[in-house]
Amino acid sequence: MDDVFADQVEAMDGFYAYHALDCGGQGVTISLFRDQAAGEASDELALEFVRQELASFGIERSEVIGGEVLVSRAMAELLEPAHA
Repeated sequence: MDDVFADQVEAMDGFYAYHALDCGGQGVTISLFRDQAAGEASDELALEFVRQELASFGIERSEVIGGEVLVSRAMAELLEPAHA
């Protein structure tokens, strides 16, 4: 996923950050964009990626929620790609 979808998200206008988490059998992604319109465009990209690339694994996109970032902190090591 990092070398396909994450690269596509990173290339989008308004991109700030993308994180994919393994939550014990459930995957969760967090995307940060400059504004709501850019975030919504990334949602559409994610939906298409799941439909085309992950459907054969039985993976479905279940929910999309959005909101304003109130606090953001990260160590520099966290900002390096996990599987570059």
